[in-house]
Amino acid sequence: MCPEIPMPDLDKYEKMDMIVAKLPCKSPEEGWNRDVFRLQVQLLVADMGVRRGRWEWGGRMKVVLLSQCMPMVELFRCDELVGTKGEWWYYRPEMWRLEQKVTMPVGSCNLARPLWDDKGMFIHHLTSFLLLLAMR
Repeated sequence: MCPEIPMPDLDKYEKMDMIVAKLPCKSPEEGWNRDVFRLQVQLLVADMGVRRGRWEWGGRMKVVLLSQCMPMVELFRCDELVGTKGEWWYYRPEMWRLEQKVTMPVGSCNLARPLWDDKGMFIHHLTSFLLLLAMR
């Protein structure tokens, strides 16, 4: 079973011209760039942009992030960065790119087939198939 990252219900919000968020930054702590809360905030901003953003002609909207650390380039690309000032990062991301990112599964566990059925019973034929592949 894959872990779920809880997200708020975005349907209760109106369309937004700009999304502004403060990203946590624990740098120079070890593992600061693997902070789950930091990932969750960035995924929420991207999802909110796709679902509640008011997209301009050309499919772009305004996203402003406040952080000492650079936002994830996997979500907010360098070529979509308009500028920085101090700890402020101003982006104009393309909707289709953000939409691709937020619809992808967060972990590889979402891509794998389950070994158990919905009743918790182990699926034996899949195991046999994997054993045959391993023996080759």
